[in-house]
Amino acid sequence: MDLGFVLIIAFVAAMIATTTGFGSATILTPFVAMVIDIKAAIVLVAFFHFANNLSKFTLMRKSINLRLVLVYGLPSVISALVGAWIFGSVDVSLITMFFSIFLVMFSLYSLFRPKLRIPEKDSILAIGGLISGLTSGLIGVGGAIRSMFLISTFLKKEAYIATAAAIAIMVDVSRISMYVYRGTLYQSHIFWVIPLVVVAFMGVFTGRRLLRHLNERTVRKAVLVALLLVGIKMFFDTDN
Repeated sequence: MDLGFVLIIAFVAAMIATTTGFGSATILTPFVAMVIDIKAAIVLVAFFHFANNLSKFTLMRKSINLRLVLVYGLPSVISALVGAWIFGSVDVSLITMFFSIFLVMFSLYSLFRPKLRIPEKDSILAIGGLISGLTSGLIGVGGAIRSMFLISTFLKKEAYIATAAAIAIMVDVSRISMYVYRGTLYQSHIFWVIPLVVVAFMGVFTGRRLLRHLNERTVRKAVLVALLLVGIKMFFDTDN
């Protein structure tokens, strides 16, 4: 029953992320954390996130911007390793608190400042890569920060999706490797990995067909409000 619930949410998350550019891990992680503890959820969702971005990259790889992959992606990989290393030693309740605060801040930012842009400079992009990589490794979500910086480059939609996916794949490979090395992938949840990977691919391909017929702005706002409420609930439940 728990796995079935997670797979349904994962499928929906993959579809939404494909259409809106919204972070699949940001959507899925808090719901998985309702079933298992937050640290186990972050590690499991990392595999789903990797497969989700691999499928998007496969579809749009010809549009990738290699300069941004290097300038933004390489710092992200380094800091993701650091974040994933720290992750193995941090208390579950602290991770939950950090994640809930992130959800609330990200939701509010996205709702009220959707068009805020950051100046496009290599130095700023590299700093953004370091920040998003660290948050990816530590709390499992860096796509929101990545989007803030990459959107400033005014890439075309296909190039943006392909480039962001390529960077996400690099970060996921590095942090998953560290999670496994540090023993934070629980054996009792290993059998969840393959179904999550399969659902990630299914969600991307289905999302391209179905959700483009919906109002993207309405879907995005509805998801943001839901995440805001989940983040508030998680924060107040941390000490319970």
